Amino acid sequence: MAKKKKTSYTGYFSTQFLTSLVSTTFVLMLLGTIVLFVISAKKASTYLKENVIVNVYLNENVEGKELRDLQADLDNTGYIKEQTYISKEEAQLKAKELLGTDPSEFVGYNPFMAELELKIAEDFTSKDSLESITSQLKMKPQINDVVYHPDLVESMNKGINKVTLILLILAALFTFISFGLINNTVRLTIFARRFLINTMKLVGASWGFIRRPFLKQSFVMGIVSSALACTALFFIVRALYNYVDGINEIIDMQTLAIVGVSVIIFGLLITFLCTYISLNKYLKMSSNDLYHI
Repeated sequence: MAKKKKTSYTGYFSTQFLTSLVSTTFVLMLLGTIVLFVISAKKASTYLKENVIVNVYLNENVEGKELRDLQADLDNTGYIKEQTYISKEEAQLKAKELLGTDPSEFVGYNPFMAELELKIAEDFTSKDSLESITSQLKMKPQINDVVYHPDLVESMNKGINKVTLILLILAALFTFISFGLINNTVRLTIFARRFLINTMKLVGASWGFIRRPFLKQSFVMGIVSSALACTALFFIVRALYNYVDGINEIIDMQTLAIVGVSVIIFGLLITFLCTYISLNKYLKMSSNDLYHI
């Protein structure tokens, strides 16, 4: 006697399940990419802001204890992330490398002043904050002059704000699109099995009993599709490390971990909710209504 062939929609290796799995994986990859862009933009913004340089030129003969006291005083202000001392001789060498000639040969002495290159903390890189910092620094007796580029800083801050706003809008839009795509995928899967759901209901199965295998399958789909999406994104980022210099400073392992957790949570949540909602729709329908969908 020939064995009964299993229906094509009941197993985890059925065409219906695999199609849904692939669709959900690609949608989660899209969502993960948007999350990655948003987090990376924030880190890139922090990186740019924390590399805003304020050049502090020192008076003659500010060295030794006087210099150390000034540096300690600057460290205690709270707005200095990092400071680098450049002596007159080092400044002269840098100018010689940049210009290809030594300016002291024309003027007969070293015209450069010793300076401190200050990297400002991210929270103090606005135009108003930098103006206030510059005013405070100029009041110190060891300092001759303070130089920074306000137009460049203002342009950078405006550009960062625009990019951040655009990315947040795109993130919201693609999250909505991702929700809709996964919801349609799950609904089609449930739709193909609506008569099986109705048959189970007619023979007296409780709603909880009917839901159980579908929710279990949605959980498996959420886990597997999330894992596949995270793996694909990981290898894409690893490939970027080989072609984009400095990308590892913006997209680090912590960023990848946040993206991975976001994808897994979204993958599990959305597949569960869509399955639950779609199931309830068909559980509430009468047998006759199923033929008129």
